[in-house]
Amino acid sequence: MKKKNVKQKGRILRRKSCRGGIFLRAVILTGAIGLISPVAVYAEDSAVLSYASDGYLDIGEEVPAAIEDYPNQSNRSILFGSANESAYPDNITEMLHSYPAVGNQKSYQTCWAFSTLGLAEINMCRNNLATSSADYSELALAWNTYHTQSDPLGGTKGDSSEIIGSRNYLTLGGNPWLALLTLSQWYGASEESLAPYGNAASFHGMSASSARNDVSHARNIYRINISENRQTVKSYVKSKGGVLISYYDDSVAINNHYSDSCAYYYPASEGSVPAANHSVLIVGWDDNFPSSAFQSGSQPSSNGAWLVRNSWGGSSDVNKTAYFWLSYSDPTISSAAYSADFSSADDFDNNYQYDGCLGSASLNGRSSDGSITAANVFTVKAGSRQEVLKAVTIGISTTNTNYKVEVYRQLRDRSDPLSGIPVKEAAAEGYTDCSGLIQVPLSSPVLLGKGGTFSVVVTLTESGSSCGFLAEESKYITDASGNRVIQLTSSSAPGESFILRNGVWTDQYSSSLNNIRIKAFTDNSTASVFSDVTDPSKYYYYPVYWAKDARITTGTSATQFSPDRKCTRAQVITFLYNQYGNGEIPESAEVDKMKDVTPGTYYYNAVKWALAHGITNGTSSSTFSPNNPCTRGQIVTFLYKTLGNKSPGNAEMSSSGKNIFSDVHKGSYYYEAVNWAAAKNITSGTSPSTFSPENTCTRGQCITFLYNAEER
Repeated sequence: MKKKNVKQKGRILRRKSCRGGIFLRAVILTGAIGLISPVAVYAEDSAVLSYASDGYLDIGEEVPAAIEDYPNQSNRSILFGSANESAYPDNITEMLHSYPAVGNQKSYQTCWAFSTLGLAEINMCRNNLATSSADYSELALAWNTYHTQSDPLGGTKGDSSEIIGSRNYLTLGGNPWLALLTLSQWYGASEESLAPYGNAASFHGMSASSARNDVSHARNIYRINISENRQTVKSYVKSKGGVLISYYDDSVAINNHYSDSCAYYYPASEGSVPAANHSVLIVGWDDNFPSSAFQSGSQPSSNGAWLVRNSWGGSSDVNKTAYFWLSYSDPTISSAAYSADFSSADDFDNNYQYDGCLGSASLNGRSSDGSITAANVFTVKAGSRQEVLKAVTIGISTTNTNYKVEVYRQLRDRSDPLSGIPVKEAAAEGYTDCSGLIQVPLSSPVLLGKGGTFSVVVTLTESGSSCGFLAEESKYITDASGNRVIQLTSSSAPGESFILRNGVWTDQYSSSLNNIRIKAFTDNSTASVFSDVTDPSKYYYYPVYWAKDARITTGTSATQFSPDRKCTRAQVITFLYNQYGNGEIPESAEVDKMKDVTPGTYYYNAVKWALAHGITNGTSSSTFSPNNPCTRGQIVTFLYKTLGNKSPGNAEMSSSGKNIFSDVHKGSYYYEAVNWAAAKNITSGTSPSTFSPENTCTRGQCITFLYNAEER
């Protein structure tokens, strides 16, 4: 049963309501936050959530500014400097007419849904994943943002967004950040035909299955400080198709502030700037757009304007309702801006996630080495038998941040994300200029067995004062009278999210900031499996399927591997040949001396190769004894000679010179091999002090030796 971490300790922050809006206040439900020595881990202050007449919900998010001239990183994604044009696009009419039609929010306060899905449609078109006829349902997005759907994998159980009372979700207002988080959970971007906006008055909601019948997923979500990072905004407009912003639109005096050139500027004086109330999408810019083009009496002091996509319908031209110019200098533009990448809904089969709450906070800090490490632990449950992990998403709260992703599977202790076996080939590193949700493809896919556990471990480093993760947090919104209107509830269970503090993993279950925004994406495997290798907790489970995928073995039949059967010398040499022989059939007369190795047997070429390279000399000058069981001493010796002679990348491997096993005596043929294997963590023996070199090796053990040698 999940605990609901809804704590009443908190703070109330207020902001002046905008003209024509409904004043609200947000209570942030927080508890004590732990420390990462020597820097505190803290919850980012969240400001008032306030309604506005056109539907933008100001969540008061403090979006950090990036350093745009940050020293070049070898692993960074260079975006800055890629949009140096003074104006974009070159041909406004051509670009606007190539984009999907501008929708009309009508009398509802849904500008945030229209602007967000406008970005999704444009980004999908630019990536050739949709056409200009793309039309996603704003009604579905609005519904799903405030009506939490069940997670098919159960990871977000207990998380919810709940409207309290009789308010209409279409008149509550919203925010692009909340909408993008909803889309990252894999619901909300449905075809317009599934929930037509024209049916809003009679629409009674969506089932979970309908909600997940979407066409697009938010893959990367970028948070940008438009007040400090204008060049960044331009880069994302050009590379992603748009940037979501908000400003104060004076709907009462609209004609007083829009010029004949469809240019808007609100001339607020310092100290009387109204809060943003309308969400729109920047699609272009012109640094030289003249200030004289704005309405007389409402002209900015300098040139420059954003080309903005609106949500009041009309033809795809600059005409106020569809597109207009918004001055760079407009004082009502909120500093928080967002962009995103979108992918088709069939990009992955499964989304492992715990962060179903739309309430967010930052978990910032640094350990003594200048880094912060977090992890999420998941249980494989989606596929019928096996899944393949291909990518993860990281919620990063800071800018100019380096990240490293590692994956561990077969965890021995769920409370320790590092207690499993590291999948070293899957590790991935990168850099992000902006904060947000960043999807990271793994360097190599990771096989996962149903019922097994795995961890995604992420380490962040940043040259500034701190770096941090985005986490979910319970919050509620009240009106001016103190009545609760919206409840955002964060729920967690033991063993889900962890922070590394002073070398010790701390479970986020005990924190007011619940689960960390780390997601894992898998595809269901269609590969056949062995009926006798189905338990991912068995030591040989992953080695066997690694060997199967690498064509080292096909099993003892099409459906069985026989892991507990004794492994013969012929089988071991064949395993080695399939892995390291590269199909070589050397010219060698040595095999002719072996009276028990005849042409046509499955192991003939393998033994011929092993004899030619000195991997084996046989059991006598004239016998190889292919059907004899292979001992533990023999398999390790075969491996040692194979890797020392056949793998240039492993040529540096040598004996540790230290004997840790009491039953491995100096002078024995396997002495150096066993100590080399122990030094390389290929084996830990049959006990801390014994290796049992004369014990027979099973097929499961032999394959595991090969797997460990390859992994280490």
